[in-house]
Amino acid sequence: MSDKENSLIVDLDRDPFAPEGLTVESHQKGGQFDLTDISELPLYLSKKQKEGQGLIAGSDLWEELKSKKVLNANALDYLLAHQNVIPYLWRFKYVFFWGTIYCNSDGLLCVRFLIWCGSMWSWNHRLLDSFLDPCEPAALASF
Repeated sequence: MSDKENSLIVDLDRDPFAPEGLTVESHQKGGQFDLTDISELPLYLSKKQKEGQGLIAGSDLWEELKSKKVLNANALDYLLAHQNVIPYLWRFKYVFFWGTIYCNSDGLLCVRFLIWCGSMWSWNHRLLDSFLDPCEPAALASF
């Protein structure tokens, strides 16, 4: 089997999935992205998440992440379809995919995240008005 056959390529440019009750507000494209070495993928925590009370408002983190290359919801959905490649240590975190921002039916902005539910991976979303703690990193699109 060639390296290409072993690679896990996700198309970060295609239109993202919009779950029922959510619409896509913004979507940061990122080309073809190889998730083969996902265990090496950096998970970003802001300085505020690492220090003091360990909390940052989602809207503040979103502003901070605008200067970084983050993974979008296409990567999240790809990982849900290939759960066996998700690193074991991610089970103890809520990994956020800030490259796609959604709007809920109340007009509030939110971001989806990957969560371990005891026997399988799932997703949920958090309002940007919420606070994030040190167990809620952002998935960056760089190794």
